[in-house]
Amino acid sequence: MTFVPNLKGYKLSFAKNAQKFLYKLDEGIAYKIKQKLRQLISGEANLNIKQMAGTNKTYRLKCGDYRIIYKINEEEIYVLVVKIGHRKDVYKNI
Repeated sequence: MTFVPNLKGYKLSFAKNAQKFLYKLDEGIAYKIKQKLRQLISGEANLNIKQMAGTNKTYRLKCGDYRIIYKINEEEIYVLVVKIGHRKDVYKNI
């Protein structure tokens, strides 16, 4: 089991490509992804989170058929959403 830090109180930030992808999505799917991100930074347990192999402080969060790749910056207390995408494409070119 991977240790996942509690992110309660962290700010949320988006990489430009992640934000652009989110705005292009269907409203229903975008809403579900935003809800998952709210749960993430509220410190809610029972989210399907795993640390990315070979990385430090980079994680993936499942949201249906979509994945949210994010990094944690503990010094400045924020979560950077690096990439959002469909599960078949999101892991390419990370």
